[in-house]
Amino acid sequence: MSKLKPRLTRPQPKLQGDSALRWSASFVEYLRSECMLAGNTVAAYERDLRRFREWLDGKP
Repeated sequence: MSKLKPRLTRPQPKLQGDSALRWSASFVEYLRSECMLAGNTVAAYERDLRRFREWLDGKP
């Protein structure tokens, strides 16, 4: 029986402001149009994604 070696992974680049904003806007549009979520649910996702982007911006 062989032991698996741990995989080394490269650090993923941080989404920079513009790309993170585009990604989250696309995701919210997907939720609205494809998933047909209620307006309040979409608004909650938008708020949470905005807060998450703000949190990420503070990370090194």
